[in-house]
Amino acid sequence: MTEHSEPYTAEDLVEIATEARLEVSTLQVGEWHRAGLLPDPVQPPGPKRRGRPRLLFPEPTPNAVCGLARWRRFVNGNENARGWLWLEGYDHLDLDPDREFAAWLKQEWAAYRKTCPSLPESPETPIDAERRDQILEELDKNYTKPESEKHGVPVEWFAVHPALLGIVQWEEYQGEEWQKLEELGFEEDDDTSPKPLLAGVYEAGEHIFGELPYSQDEMLAGPSGNPRWLAAVGLPGLAREPIDWACVRAIWQFVCIVTNIYEIPEFAERLEFPGWRLLARLLRKFRYHAYSHFEPWYMAAVLATVSKALSGKLRREIVQALEEFRRERDRHLASAEE
Repeated sequence: MTEHSEPYTAEDLVEIATEARLEVSTLQVGEWHRAGLLPDPVQPPGPKRRGRPRLLFPEPTPNAVCGLARWRRFVNGNENARGWLWLEGYDHLDLDPDREFAAWLKQEWAAYRKTCPSLPESPETPIDAERRDQILEELDKNYTKPESEKHGVPVEWFAVHPALLGIVQWEEYQGEEWQKLEELGFEEDDDTSPKPLLAGVYEAGEHIFGELPYSQDEMLAGPSGNPRWLAAVGLPGLAREPIDWACVRAIWQFVCIVTNIYEIPEFAERLEFPGWRLLARLLRKFRYHAYSHFEPWYMAAVLATVSKALSGKLRREIVQALEEFRRERDRHLASAEE
């Protein structure tokens, strides 16, 4: 955005959105304001005047308006829109991520308990061996088989759910259990990168997003195929351990920046990153699929899972890289306007 010394009127915001090739009306700006999605208006300079005051918005309202113009119509409800805005880096929402995430997790866990009544009331409650067997039977009967038949996909596509529920216990996989895992492509030898336990995930990605920029082996040879890692980052793991929200937001903001670049040809033409167009196109599909199909705190859980697989040093580097990338983007956009 260009420098602006005065607060923004609704007409200013519409003009800025139009310059960014987005459609916004002053009525829409008013609706987003009343929904609490925009920063609070500021007091106009000078003496107070009679009548209804004109709304004047501070920074970063233009960026927030452009973001909403891109994806608000895909998102169900203003509360979800607030969550997505927060993930994209907007702090004017005064949102407590731990409280919001805990509320989402409680709701999600309650939904799982409808499928698996043997689950404890809280994801923080340990699961003993007897209860685990009951949960696995319920999950197989009430979810895995029906969903597999409904969508016509292998049952292995749903193998992640026991891990998400904290049921997976690495130490108990032996004998017959190991034979089943090896049939899915996972070997006990942990000296090399583990082969996938989550067979079918790559095919699911292709089904949703079309062409993927990596091979099946590249995707599944990392921690996503490791039951020990999955057990640590399931819903119970997210409930018990603190989440690096700065890293979570940085990962999502990087996705947004890359996909927004896809929509700004003037900046995109200056990039020399090989394959960025394919990356941006795929991330854009993923991003808008997330807006229309996921709640923001579901995405936060996914990104928190990713961040837990990273070292503290790497998480800090991601946050720093985001800031550097944003400065470089803004520098290119400013030079293009001159």
